[in-house]
Amino acid sequence: MSSPEPNAALQENSVQEFGTPPPEEQSPLVRIPITCKDKLMKYLNFREKMKLRKVCKDLRTHVDTTEFAFHDFHIHIRFHEVHLDSNNGRFEAFYKQIEEMKFAVSNNIKDGKNDRIFDFDELSNILENDLNIIFANSKRTVHSLTVTVDVNEEPKEELALLDHTAVFQCLNEFLSENGRRLKVRTLNIQFYEYEQVWSILLHLEPGTLKSMILEYSYSGCIASLDYFDEVFQTEQWKAMKEFESYSILFRWEYVKDFAHFDRVDMFQVEQFCVDHVERLTEVLLRNPSLDQFSLNTGSWRSDPRRPVDVINHRHNVYNYTKPSEPGWIYFPYPESDKKLALKIDYEWMIFRGPCYVARAGDDKIIEEDEEDEEEEAGENNGDNNAEENPPV
Repeated sequence: MSSPEPNAALQENSVQEFGTPPPEEQSPLVRIPITCKDKLMKYLNFREKMKLRKVCKDLRTHVDTTEFAFHDFHIHIRFHEVHLDSNNGRFEAFYKQIEEMKFAVSNNIKDGKNDRIFDFDELSNILENDLNIIFANSKRTVHSLTVTVDVNEEPKEELALLDHTAVFQCLNEFLSENGRRLKVRTLNIQFYEYEQVWSILLHLEPGTLKSMILEYSYSGCIASLDYFDEVFQTEQWKAMKEFESYSILFRWEYVKDFAHFDRVDMFQVEQFCVDHVERLTEVLLRNPSLDQFSLNTGSWRSDPRRPVDVINHRHNVYNYTKPSEPGWIYFPYPESDKKLALKIDYEWMIFRGPCYVARAGDDKIIEEDEEDEEEEAGENNGDNNAEENPPV
């Protein structure tokens, strides 16, 4: 039995209410107003939904792909406040401690309107309820979820600290009770404790999660993570394709757990030496979809051997450098005409695979390292000249 055709009156009403022409004169979907969701809510009974099926199919599709999608969502945790922000004005909530056992909830940070005062003990229930409103819908998707813990500011002594671990516990309880994994494409987390990474990562949909940006909360400090074995075994980690971190110190034996990524940019690997380059090269040659794998090699400063010279000597058979790309070493992929490129600078080691796509900042690392080498060489020359020509 075919569904009933929409009558002319309904089409006319649809044009007047939604501002869209009849199907034969459909305008581009992007012109449909976002406010259409509120108007669609009145068509709740089955008969009206059937009539609406053809007339407003594009409208409902538009609602699914815009109203339920966040490009960025931020959860920012400080000593005395929590800030939730969709970064596009759709949703914003601010939880700020104002007295020792009181806090205010506002949806307008600038002028403080609509403040509601609650006891400190109620924070968990209110925050969990707000998170449920934001994420409970099964259609909700988030392109980038950013969670930051800011512990660099000095807390106010007259106020009890808003414990950031309590906020993460609240977030973890909400995700566990919800029973559904969040659809997040990029997880950007600035953590203070390892469990904070674990509590969020396990509740993300592996089929949606593609990349992770991981940083340590204390500025100027490097977190040494020796307990990431559990994370490396999760389906979320194995499904990701990109990883970035510039404040984490990883152990050498963990590098193999990054080999399946298409792109990796990490700060430093502990106890990494020249001999490890060969083993890392063998691992990366098993990944033909590699884009770029870069890591900091600051520990090589104390190495008496120049890494570039050692690698060139060991792999001279592969070292056919293109005139336009000086300093690069090339390794052939097994049973393929594709090649893996390697360049070692003063502080960075950069691998580029067959699927490399240039991004902003890729060459900045190389340029900065070359400038550092030139400055160091200039200082050494200056010292030598000073010895040869001492002041009179």
